[in-house]
Amino acid sequence: MEIDVTEAASVRTAFSRMVDKGLLPDVIVNNAGTTRFKAALEQTPEDWDSVVQTNLKGAWLVATEAARRLIEAGKPAA
Repeated sequence: MEIDVTEAASVRTAFSRMVDKGLLPDVIVNNAGTTRFKAALEQTPEDWDSVVQTNLKGAWLVATEAARRLIEAGKPAA
């Protein structure tokens, strides 16, 4: 299954598909990440936004959606 971790709707859809199949992970590994192989002064604001959207926002979206689903399922979380 392909997920765009920078889009909340994509993350929600992925979790919905898992739940519809009776699957809900007990552990989430947030390992989506990207970078731009350019010197810092050669990077554009768009380069920066892409990295931050994937590496930070993506991790947050996945973690918070997982937490919501675990709470709804009555599963304990740490």
